[in-house]
Amino acid sequence: MKENVVRIRFLIVVVLTPESSRDMLADTLASLKLQQPLTCSFECLVLVPEPKNLFSWVSMIEADLNLKYIEYQPTKLGEGINQAISDSQAMPNDWIFVVKSGDLLLENAFSAIHAFLKSKPSCYVLAVDESQKEDGAESLVCCHKPEWSPDWLWDNSYMQRGVLFQFGFLDSLNKFSISTEITTLEILFQELLLRAEVDARFEMKLIVSRMPQVVLISIKDESALGDELPEKLLLNFAKSCDSKASIKRRVEGGLKVHWSLSEKLPKVSLIIPTRDGLSVLKPCVDAIRRLTTYSNFELIIIDNNSVCSKTLSYMEDVEKTDDRVRVINWNHCFNYSAINNFGVSHSSGEIIGLINNDIEPINGDWLTEMVRQVSRKEIGCVGAKLYYPNDTIQHAGVILGLGGVAGHGHKRFPREHPGYCQRLRHVQNYSAVTAACLLVRKDVYNEVGGLNERFLKVTYNDVDLCLKIMKAGYRNLWTPDAELYHHESISRGKNNTWRKKYRAKIEFNYMRIKWSSLLDNDPAYNPNLTLVHEDFSLR
Repeated sequence: MKENVVRIRFLIVVVLTPESSRDMLADTLASLKLQQPLTCSFECLVLVPEPKNLFSWVSMIEADLNLKYIEYQPTKLGEGINQAISDSQAMPNDWIFVVKSGDLLLENAFSAIHAFLKSKPSCYVLAVDESQKEDGAESLVCCHKPEWSPDWLWDNSYMQRGVLFQFGFLDSLNKFSISTEITTLEILFQELLLRAEVDARFEMKLIVSRMPQVVLISIKDESALGDELPEKLLLNFAKSCDSKASIKRRVEGGLKVHWSLSEKLPKVSLIIPTRDGLSVLKPCVDAIRRLTTYSNFELIIIDNNSVCSKTLSYMEDVEKTDDRVRVINWNHCFNYSAINNFGVSHSSGEIIGLINNDIEPINGDWLTEMVRQVSRKEIGCVGAKLYYPNDTIQHAGVILGLGGVAGHGHKRFPREHPGYCQRLRHVQNYSAVTAACLLVRKDVYNEVGGLNERFLKVTYNDVDLCLKIMKAGYRNLWTPDAELYHHESISRGKNNTWRKKYRAKIEFNYMRIKWSSLLDNDPAYNPNLTLVHEDFSLR
């Protein structure tokens, strides 16, 4: 597609008005009146099952609006919206904004959108932040969205209703799906975006933008809760990327794509550094050996100057009794990056697993789930869902900028909590994940030079690795389908001496100097959210 011209001649607003929300149409139209005067004109098309039977008070509002009523069949959502767009005066550079009666546009919303798009000449899809309101409720729940997150889109319609599409882009995809199985705007948008994601003509990362400003208050449709993209459609999209992909349903509900594994399973080298620490090392190694259903892995224990006789005896025994286990000595001062790079150099697997010695898997298919993701050519690092022993969240993706460099979002949330905007329930892209349990293909690891053993000996080396891999063009992701316990930092201890504090400060400064632009604006987060707390609260 040719680059977008930096202007909007028309904004085409389509207001979907099913019978159930007809009495809220006036509120939506009133919010449209707040958009005048504009730096651009707009046209409004109202989709209704029976346009002649609208309440008389609607006509009082419409006098100042350029309205057109179009009849549609509620069972043919996409077809009705397509007809409305076709009946409009839309030109290729114009934008389509589909809302539902009851949704409210904040004052000057269109002017803000217009100003934002002027700085985004290559944008064809715009996601805006929105507030959600349950019908009849007083309180609002804000949904501040990340930048383009394709792996979240495979799992869920995370962009929700606040999405605008350039007409030329829509037209090139033959507009919205006419499937009668799609009955909500959220799923209609998800289908279109997935269709574009698998279309070789589009590099979605370059044409999708996120505007971090609330311009829409959407009414949550209780009847649509649990609605999802039809399994057949999701499978067709997945198979266009991976011919052997399949669709599964999570135990707690919701569809997920099972990316395929090759007939000959790739070998995974799990690297576990340790210095003594038998109380955590033994449960870690024994649980991996006992629970892991993925068959083709080796477990490399890197012994960093252990002196405890029981630890040494255990490592000797486990190496003798399990041919999947190797023990290699690292007889130098502790340097987490150097130890793991050393382990990688002695590994025989195609996939590297960086594993802390205080990790314990919970579900047997944890490694299988991670290998499914990391085997995809576009994926770099894959992280897992980690819990403290008390079943609260320890890691569910790393947020850049927390505490100045990085921290863990949703930390100490209850295990079953859905998370901010359902983020704890879905596979999604994060800029970084923790190396307490991280998988990456060996060729990708080596491509970026592995962990930084010169400047990041102890902390932030995993974040730096992830950012180098992201810069190289890969996507990092986190999956809730691999669950493990993590007894955080038991073996390493705390920064409670002046030497440790000095080293931590040096590593902090290094990260700030090298990655400041990303640390100050994480694409997987949102600038409206806090960098002080780990709870996704507002700044």
